[in-house]
Amino acid sequence: MCRSRCGATFRVRQGRLVEVKPAPDHPTGKALCLKGKAAPEIWSNPGRILYPMRRTNPKSDPDPGWERVSWDEALADIATRLGTIRDRHGAEAIGFAVTTPSGTPMSDSIDWVERFIRTFGSPNTVYGTEICNWHKDHAHKFTYGSGILFPDYENADAILLWGFNPSAVWLDQATQIAAARARGAKIIAVDPRHAGYAQGATNWLRVLPGRDGPLALGLANILIERGAFDASFLRRWSNAGFLVDTATGAFLRASDITEDGDDDRYVAVGTDGAFVFFDPRRKVFSADAATIDLRAEIRLKTANGEISCRTAFSYYAEACAQWPVARVAEATSVPEQDILDAAETLINAGRVAYYCWSGVGQHREATQIDRAIALLMSLKGGYDAPGGNVAYSKHPMNAPTGFDQFPDGQIQKALGYPERPLGPPSQGWITGGDLYRAILTGAPYPIRALIGFGANISVSQGDTDMAVDALKAVPFHVQIDSIETPTARFADYVLPANTPWEREALRNGFEVSQDAESLIQLRQAVVPSSGESRSDTEVVFDLAVRLGMSDAFFGGDIDAAREWQLEPSGITLAELRAHPKGIKRPLRYRERKYAQETAQGARGFDTPTGLVEVYSQRLADHGYDPVPQFDPSPQGDGDYPFLLTTAKSGYYCHSQYRNVASLRKRMADPEVRIHPDTADAKDLVGGEWAELSSPNGKARMRVVLDHHLHPGVLIGSYGWWQANPTLNLPAYDPFSETGANYNRLVTAKASDPISGSVPHRSTRCDIAPLPGKRPARRAWNGFRRAVVRDVVRVADGCTRVAFAVDGFERLPDFLPGQHITLRAKVPGHDEPVTRCYSLVGSAVDPQRATYEITVRFVPAPPDMPDVSGGVMSGFINQVLTPRTPVELKAPSGTFTMPLTSERPVVLVAGGIGITPFLSYLETAALRGARHPIRLIYANRNSAGHAYRDRIAELARLLPNFEAISIYDNPLPGDEAGRTHDRTGYVRAEDILAGWGKQAPEVYQCGPPPMMAALETALGAAGHPVAQLHKEAFVAPVADKPLPDGPFRVTFANSGKSLEWNRSSGSLLDLAESNGLTMASGCRAGQCESCRVRVIDGKVMHRTELAFDEDGYCLACQAVPETDVTVEG
Repeated sequence: MCRSRCGATFRVRQGRLVEVKPAPDHPTGKALCLKGKAAPEIWSNPGRILYPMRRTNPKSDPDPGWERVSWDEALADIATRLGTIRDRHGAEAIGFAVTTPSGTPMSDSIDWVERFIRTFGSPNTVYGTEICNWHKDHAHKFTYGSGILFPDYENADAILLWGFNPSAVWLDQATQIAAARARGAKIIAVDPRHAGYAQGATNWLRVLPGRDGPLALGLANILIERGAFDASFLRRWSNAGFLVDTATGAFLRASDITEDGDDDRYVAVGTDGAFVFFDPRRKVFSADAATIDLRAEIRLKTANGEISCRTAFSYYAEACAQWPVARVAEATSVPEQDILDAAETLINAGRVAYYCWSGVGQHREATQIDRAIALLMSLKGGYDAPGGNVAYSKHPMNAPTGFDQFPDGQIQKALGYPERPLGPPSQGWITGGDLYRAILTGAPYPIRALIGFGANISVSQGDTDMAVDALKAVPFHVQIDSIETPTARFADYVLPANTPWEREALRNGFEVSQDAESLIQLRQAVVPSSGESRSDTEVVFDLAVRLGMSDAFFGGDIDAAREWQLEPSGITLAELRAHPKGIKRPLRYRERKYAQETAQGARGFDTPTGLVEVYSQRLADHGYDPVPQFDPSPQGDGDYPFLLTTAKSGYYCHSQYRNVASLRKRMADPEVRIHPDTADAKDLVGGEWAELSSPNGKARMRVVLDHHLHPGVLIGSYGWWQANPTLNLPAYDPFSETGANYNRLVTAKASDPISGSVPHRSTRCDIAPLPGKRPARRAWNGFRRAVVRDVVRVADGCTRVAFAVDGFERLPDFLPGQHITLRAKVPGHDEPVTRCYSLVGSAVDPQRATYEITVRFVPAPPDMPDVSGGVMSGFINQVLTPRTPVELKAPSGTFTMPLTSERPVVLVAGGIGITPFLSYLETAALRGARHPIRLIYANRNSAGHAYRDRIAELARLLPNFEAISIYDNPLPGDEAGRTHDRTGYVRAEDILAGWGKQAPEVYQCGPPPMMAALETALGAAGHPVAQLHKEAFVAPVADKPLPDGPFRVTFANSGKSLEWNRSSGSLLDLAESNGLTMASGCRAGQCESCRVRVIDGKVMHRTELAFDEDGYCLACQAVPETDVTVEG
């Protein structure tokens, strides 16, 4: 599904993919994210395209008028059209758009798709590389001659994560970092968000979006000023000591100061004043490099007169010196002490591993930001060294694709090549903006066809309106995808792509370690392709043969192509098919390969000088700064005072999967995160919708308050367009200003001059309440004073309480199933106690004066005399009286039920778990709901059967409602058929009976053992996991300070008991630092691999989570509130 390529096992029942689990014996199989676990839903999604389709209506018509055609008919027509355009106008007249292999299943086919494009001859592929991987994989070459190498976390003393959150994008990296931290490695996280490893980092640097460059130079300046850098590495293996002509910016060559006009050696000067020459072919110095003066400045005579020279390092040091700590703090908003502390971590760490990604690559200065980070790390000398970043050995294989496959002269025709000759166009990758302009204006030449491989460019790229105009205007458009995206709706043909579980894929190594790289695996199909869907590889092999490229594509034989790939390895396709777990042949890592001796001298680096390029003459020759320089005071905008950034969600891949219920219920709406003070200043309330605006456009998102953010920074979510029928959640028009398309706010008008990167993560914006009439009854932020109006006993041990809120004569409505957060001073407790309780009564009431809850007293366990009863439940049931002052937060919560539904709705309540369903039933009755609703209500007996009479009244008001009452310990006077329907426990058949083949939406709220037992029973009965919803209450993290401890934490499986205090971190951190092994994955509370049962005691999560399973916690985020026993 993505770059992480996590190892997994699959369970198939009667031809259906039903379950996915991690494969712990696979190099990347320690954990799976929720997206991976959602594979059965993605595979079975009813919205999949299963047959080739052709447009019959004009592109101006919102209905494409799709008609089904055969593959042969479609491919024959497509090949004819492409061939004709190529022959008449050149291959460059055809543009391609390919989705990212980093976050989509394109990772299976990318090599063959690129082979097709390059062999065909088009230099115009919109790949999104300039806003994804280009900077770490290609701009890094300006410094090292290679992309960023893989971090050796296992041996690192410190780890620098810059604009990279592995918890959301690369699970195995997150796991390795956790292991490193457990053994004592320090973590530096540079991120505007308090997310992923920023939460527990040794140093969290909350940089303003886009101001990473000054921070990198400022950190380097501290190292340089203190002499705390690897000078020997710089002298021998970088061009830091090379002399530069200050007038021309060019390196001094030996031919400038000797009579040999052909002597192109570079020149340095020793501390003794003698020249030291460097041979770029042999990559060796004429004298001991240790003598080189890194700060030399000299004047000397040449054949062309006297010149001034200074070292490359002096240029870099000067650029860094422009950024003293105080100035860096002002530019980045990172406190001075935080900067100094991070520098101290770097200085004290002997070995530093680092990684950066999109957080660095989506700014208007992205290339130089990458350069600044790369040069900072060169000061540590950790390139291809243990504990730094390493180039693991790989098995030899024939590569399907390479830049040499472009026909001569084609690269120079790439759109944007004249403007960015060192950037992605020099590799055949163009920006969306350049493609759109060529389609719309014909300059520099017309694009007459577009072939899209999964690329949803109208949503995933900026300048949305121009994208739409271009998609309407392009004469011929083919889209290969598994679903009908907004981009696909403009196509002339849509071809069905299958899913990863319906095809084979070959992988040579798995990147994350030398052991992982030793594995070659042919992933086999788990299930047959649905309908007539095909892999992208099959599509390009078929098209290649039809377009006369049969030789390059092995006559259309994919097996023959893979045999050719494997030839150098000595492994055959048959052997791999016989070993579905792959074949592992040991490889050995050889460190510092740049220093290896060769017949010519030393191997060196693949750069123009053959060394690490502190000073890049290549950049200078093209008019760019040879060492990184940054605008000291970027201009703000009074109309757009905020910096808008974004980040990949752990629940979605870019613009995919909002239609997957198990994922969407964890993040139901597009969100904009905002500091509470900023929200107050802009009259915004958490949970309400707001309008974001930029000079380019507008979008709407739901407000989420985040006190960790800088008040001048907003974080918006991107990729939103899909509806989710299962959850009755809406679609968002990506082309409307009333939609939620983040990229409507982004433009490429101010882009990186080298790469063309767009400031997706550093765009100026404003935020405001939605335009139009404001609701008369709005919610509020934070806690507000309230008072108890009424206290009524409704059943044995159950009390209903009504609250009035200060300043509200009429209270705002809520969604059925939502809760309020209550905070009160409870006798015997020094700090206020905070709890969440479901609201009862109709969710819609224009005259509402109070909010009502019902609370059951939780007594102390009879067999545990040391454990007290429920603190707040006891207070409410035994102490609370009218006029008692309390504090309330406005209604919130995602456990909501649909007031209209295409499926039956089944509510399963245990005891006081009836409360969220009461508001739903009351509201459904008020709205005249007609869809089938079944309530299954389990109680011990009639004494605790709350709201029995009201439920009977609701049954008379709702035409398609039935209630089933079940007692498991009836009183002597209880009689089945009179006080309740039957005796026993809730069964799966109670839920599923009577619905035929239509699976109901099931909502549960009750004791954890009951919910767990029903979940197991429903799973065994084949009920879709996505249609099971559960409620569990925890107080919002922002309302509860982290406990200090100490507490005893007992891990039941090992029997080990440990002391926890705040410095111990999470339960997972505590376990791992004491040698215990627990299941884990992302370390951010998203993949849920660390789910563990809480046997005794109480825990809280230290960050807001979408985890809803009572009786369990996520060990990576959980901390104890009392002595606690967990199952791990």
